[in-house]
Amino acid sequence: MTNGYYSSRDIHHIDCKYTIGGKTYDESMGESVPLSEFYERMRNGESPTTSQIDMAEYKEYFKKFLEDGKDVLHICLSSSISESYLSAMAAVKELKGEYPERQLYVVDSLSASAGMGLLVDILADKRDEGMPIDKLKSYAENSKKYINHWFFSTDLTTYLREESLANFTFKIGKTLNFCPLMCVDGEGKLVVIEKVKTKKKTMEAIVSRMETQAVDGKRYTGKCFISHADSEKEANKLASMLEARFPNLKGNVEVKDIGHVNGAHRSREQLQYFCR
Repeated sequence: MTNGYYSSRDIHHIDCKYTIGGKTYDESMGESVPLSEFYERMRNGESPTTSQIDMAEYKEYFKKFLEDGKDVLHICLSSSISESYLSAMAAVKELKGEYPERQLYVVDSLSASAGMGLLVDILADKRDEGMPIDKLKSYAENSKKYINHWFFSTDLTTYLREESLANFTFKIGKTLNFCPLMCVDGEGKLVVIEKVKTKKKTMEAIVSRMETQAVDGKRYTGKCFISHADSEKEANKLASMLEARFPNLKGNVEVKDIGHVNGAHRSREQLQYFCR
């Protein structure tokens, strides 16, 4: 999600950091290192690293809202992917003693990338409709269970470097040019759900899965997000396929870039798809 999006929806956020070429930057969706350059550098062999947000950073971030007399609902990256959620909760524990009159909530999204973005977008709609923050927190805890996350990549190199994902499936996929369809499961973990041979068939599998898993199937009326890493052409193609199959979508499928932090741990030439 871009800084422009956050500003337009009156959503505040705290940036993770990434390092490439010995320099450390805030995640800024292409405003630090252009994303095209970032993925080109990965293609040429550079391996970026990332750092999670620690408790002290969260405490400082939350404190500025609390001191201003505001309540806070913060949505965190999946705890199965990052320990940032634990850091945020540690900050909340300390701050609640300092600001007992304020409401401060943290939700483990069990999501990542634009999947978490879709959840935040849904919650912003409810906030704008006037839902109180305590009910919004409960709504978030329930809604996160119904965000569908599917993704695939034609380049599995980065996955093979990840200890949690360096398994037989990915090694076979790289050897035989498979394009496995993956998802974020109910625990927020990355898993392979289908071994597909080509990119075209993987995209068709995503459309078919949406028919059976999205709320109301072909009559789905919610939003869809697609995020991509250096794969805009494929992202737009998948968006067209989805819009043709699901005529009642709330607006067009929104195509977004995968940022530096997520991209550093996944791969270029990746497509991610999200619906409710």
